[in-house]
Amino acid sequence: EAFGLAASVEPELALVIAGSDGNDSERVRQAIDALEPGARRRVRCLGRITDDDKSWLVHHARALAYPSLDEGFGFPILEAMGAGTPVVASRAGSIPEVTGDAAVLVPVDDPELLAEALVALHRDDQLRRRCIEAGHRNVERFPWSATAAGLRSLYDALAMGRER
Repeated sequence: EAFGLAASVEPELALVIAGSDGNDSERVRQAIDALEPGARRRVRCLGRITDDDKSWLVHHARALAYPSLDEGFGFPILEAMGAGTPVVASRAGSIPEVTGDAAVLVPVDDPELLAEALVALHRDDQLRRRCIEAGHRNVERFPWSATAAGLRSLYDALAMGRER
């Protein structure tokens, strides 16, 4: 729905959906089918893709739209920021903590604000630059060594039968 709204004012926008089907795949298909035909033609559902293809997409995207309803961490957000791709995401789960001030955040289930944010990132080069620069700084808060150490600590605690 948000893409349909954004596409109605930005004829250059396209939506690429990559990844295996999930619990809401039928709802996603229904939402795509409900789009105006011109917008529907600009949606590409790629299904499961290789890591190389994912890297190419993230590096060449105008923005990453991440309208998650609930999120445990959000690795795709950090991948996009590391690639210099601005992020528009929902304020769900851990997303605000992960993005810091480096993304445009919108309320969960607000397609109008999501569409406005996507259009703004497409049109406003200054906003894009701010998000890209802040994204590069933000990624530095999450070095892989610290992530691996944290996961090891969690698994060790679980293996010993204690809460972390």
